[in-house]
Amino acid sequence: AGLRDGASVLDLGCGKGHVALAIATAFAASVDGVDAVPEFVEVARGRAAAAGRSESCRFETGDLRVAIESAARRYDAVVLVAISGVLGGPHRAIEVLRRAVREGGLILIEDAVLGATAAPHGYEDYGSAADVEEAAARLGDTVVLAKLGDDDDVHDANARDYRHIAHRADELATRDPSLRPALDAYLASQRAEDHAAGSALVSATIVVRVGRD
Repeated sequence: AGLRDGASVLDLGCGKGHVALAIATAFAASVDGVDAVPEFVEVARGRAAAAGRSESCRFETGDLRVAIESAARRYDAVVLVAISGVLGGPHRAIEVLRRAVREGGLILIEDAVLGATAAPHGYEDYGSAADVEEAAARLGDTVVLAKLGDDDDVHDANARDYRHIAHRADELATRDPSLRPALDAYLASQRAEDHAAGSALVSATIVVRVGRD
């Protein structure tokens, strides 16, 4: 999508550093990662050190909104994976994320958009692919990639997440059996939410260039 070698990249909600390290390796990029979970940031720093990329991959604990405002349009690209709902869904996130990117820079959002059905509970802020195109055009930006998946992609991702959550719930219940009823209720609600999301959302990889081509 046009990311140049040696680019500066802001990875918001960087988690344990997988995406940041992949970008740094593929493009010889300098990546700043921000995540709200200190434990994730520590893991990311350890991975960067093990890969010999502590200089090019820097990770900090923080609020992504603060990181966007303090970025002052200095990055060549900004990346947001799976948490665009924090900013109102992909179509609304574009307007916020462009504050971190220079003119001609890139916004990469990997998340989901609405398909043909109504938004499920918890995803009321999400728009369609057409909403993303409209939002970018209104701002004077260009969607250079809009790759949509299918229902199976969302279902598979939700299934992986559910297995992880269920495993963690079993560990907690083993340590403290009194937690089992509450954990079972949470797992049931999670299954219902995942089912609703899987039938209404389509996975999406969206790249927007800030400013007209």
